[in-house]
Amino acid sequence: MIAAMESALCGVFIMSPEFLAKKWPMKELYCFLKRQEEAKKAGCKLPNLFPVFYRLSLEECGAPEDLFAQYGEIFEKCGFNEHMRTGPTNQKEVQDALQKLSKYTG
Repeated sequence: MIAAMESALCGVFIMSPEFLAKKWPMKELYCFLKRQEEAKKAGCKLPNLFPVFYRLSLEECGAPEDLFAQYGEIFEKCGFNEHMRTGPTNQKEVQDALQKLSKYTG
């Protein structure tokens, strides 16, 4: 799975509150955003990133600080708070990723 993420030419992400709350989908998004940044710096072809917004808007991605209040119940149900304590994801990283994503779309 990791090798596929690191070499795929495109990634399709269904952006929903549940997506944001889960560790693996966010790892995949971080991977693509990182690859895009690295490709830009190197002057290489960027991997294509296709976000599909489902119950989450582009505007919310551009101003993600309200997401944690708005979708707190979903985040808790999906275990996001546990991921923040034990994994690589935290609220700041999610906000940063969403703000980057909002610049790649539109």
